[in-house]
Amino acid sequence: MKIKITAQFEDGKPFTALVPKDSLSDEDALAYLNALDLSTKPNNNEATNAFLNSTSNGLGLNLATVNAELYDDFNTTVCESTRVKIALRRLGHYDNVIQLVLATNGENQLWWENAKTLDYTDSRIIAMASALSLTEADLKAVWKLALSID
Repeated sequence: MKIKITAQFEDGKPFTALVPKDSLSDEDALAYLNALDLSTKPNNNEATNAFLNSTSNGLGLNLATVNAELYDDFNTTVCESTRVKIALRRLGHYDNVIQLVLATNGENQLWWENAKTLDYTDSRIIAMASALSLTEADLKAVWKLALSID
């Protein structure tokens, strides 16, 4: 998760910045957003300084047009299936997923057992998540953990 800052320069050109450089957890991103000071005083906050030092042909930003919001930078949807299964186990969802897979038709079982990769946007994954009352945030948490597993 990052912070997206948008504004317009005095000449009407758009300004967009994503900060910080590295992605943050949802909680840390919200804290970062709440700590932003988009006034005219430079400080030690990366986002504030990126914002305040931006110009377009020497023209500064129109402070009345400033907007800062959370930006979800999660964009990797495909992950090795073994990593996803380990993440599901670590997060306590694996047994429920297995029960659900076993209760479905044989093709879904074959797919689950033999897929080399799993796609977060696959309709079968979304259907399983829904059947298990997992939110989109829960599903992203599974994928983010899975992608971090060596």
